[in-house]
Amino acid sequence: MNSTGFTGKHKYRRGPVKPKIAENW
Repeated sequence: MNSTGFTGKHKYRRGPVKPKIAENW
């Protein structure tokens, strides 16, 4: 969760990872 939360938060702001993070979570 720490690794995904940190990387997800950074990429989440980008936009292209928004849909990918939702599937991962």
